[in-house]
Amino acid sequence: MTESFFVNITSVRLVDEGDRQGSESTSPRAGDEAVQVQIAENDNSRGSLSFAMATVSVAEVIDGRVRLEVRRAGGSFGAVGAEFTALGVSASSLDFEPSSGSVTLESGVGVAFIEVNIINDPEPEIEEVGVASLISY
Repeated sequence: MTESFFVNITSVRLVDEGDRQGSESTSPRAGDEAVQVQIAENDNSRGSLSFAMATVSVAEVIDGRVRLEVRRAGGSFGAVGAEFTALGVSASSLDFEPSSGSVTLESGVGVAFIEVNIINDPEPEIEEVGVASLISY
C-alpha cells in the first residue's frame, strides 16, 4: 500500500529585500504551491505466499482430493492473492482438476487451501507426478 502526504506553500515572505534581483516573482506559481510525497511500500506488510509442504502424496481413489496448504509469512495487512497452475510431469492432465485457479487471503488471514481433485481411472499405473506453482498478483 502506497502512503502519501502533501506539502503546501501557505505563505511567502521576503527574507531580505536587498537580495531581490529584477522582477522575479516571490510567490508560488500556479500549480507549484503543492507537492505530493509518496512513500512506497517497503516493509512487506502484506506478506508473501508459499506452499506449506514441498511434496504431498495422495492415492488415486474414487473421489480423491488433495488440499494444498498455502501459508502467508512476513505480514498480514490487507488482502493478498496468487494464481496457481498444476501441471502433469508424469501424470496426465486427465488425472486431476482444476489445472489452474486463484487463492486469496483476506487481511489478517494466514492460511488458505487449494483443493485439487484426483481423478481415478481404471488403468493400472505406476506413480504419477504433478507440480503446482503459485504466481502472485
